[in-house]
Amino acid sequence: MARRWLREQLSKGLTALLVLVVLEREGPMHGYWLRERLSQLLGYPPPPSSLYDILKRLESEGLLESYWALGGTGKARKYYRVTEAGAREALELATWLRHVLDSMEVGVSG
Repeated sequence: MARRWLREQLSKGLTALLVLVVLEREGPMHGYWLRERLSQLLGYPPPPSSLYDILKRLESEGLLESYWALGGTGKARKYYRVTEAGAREALELATWLRHVLDSMEVGVSG
């Protein structure tokens, strides 16, 4: 039970970074596709309200920008893409996270 709680807490903190990384690597997406992709990475879908709060915050910080375009169904959808500042922030955060994990030297001893 504790393992699930810890995983959920960690993934909540990583969702913003994952949004930046996914959009930077895979290109613009609308919210539904992004949520599906994050679900694959996290093992469960982030709550829509949380995801859209993160998207709004990243956009207000200048790390994402959005635009409207017609989707495959002919319906207009809001797409998100990473700005240059967002790509730099994603790289900086990922580098920091890698450093933290490396410094923990987490592994199985045996």
